[in-house]
Amino acid sequence: MSFREYIKKALEKTIYESKTVFIYEYDAVKQGEGQIDPEVTVFTKYSELDKSFRRIILPYPLINPMFYRFKHPAVKLLTIHNETELFAFGWIQLCKHYYKKSFGDFVPDAMLLGPYWTNPDWRGKGYYGRLMLHSLALVEKDRKILISTRTNNYPSIRGIEKSGFRLNGCFKRVVFLYFFGRKTFKQI
Repeated sequence: MSFREYIKKALEKTIYESKTVFIYEYDAVKQGEGQIDPEVTVFTKYSELDKSFRRIILPYPLINPMFYRFKHPAVKLLTIHNETELFAFGWIQLCKHYYKKSFGDFVPDAMLLGPYWTNPDWRGKGYYGRLMLHSLALVEKDRKILISTRTNNYPSIRGIEKSGFRLNGCFKRVVFLYFFGRKTFKQI
């Protein structure tokens, strides 16, 4: 993505954006507590990232919202990579850092997983599921665990449901002038 395309996309998300998402909840009692994967690397600071991965994960960091996630102490970035290539990454963060206000069935101290991304060359190899299981293993057992995805992201929906999440609700989020007017509405 060129810098110009990135700026256009960033402006669209900050001036006006409307998206509908599914929110899923995890039940650790029924589904288990995840599994630690030795090939997953966890980062808690931007400075820990290798420069080559920074360009993939956080292009143009000062205008990339993911860069600012590292400002919060509970945030973790999980990656699966080798010396030269990034296969997949995903995030663990507090809901209150992503969604500033509690709404619907959200709990402010719940953990929100995602977004997750898999390199197109490595899709279908199980990296999404491995990151998901590792994420679940890292979250404190007494916290509610949520994940969201757009309603038209069918591969993500399949992966989330396959990992044992149950649908909690469908929400429409409208952003108008990002810093001044974020509104979220639950749909039935």
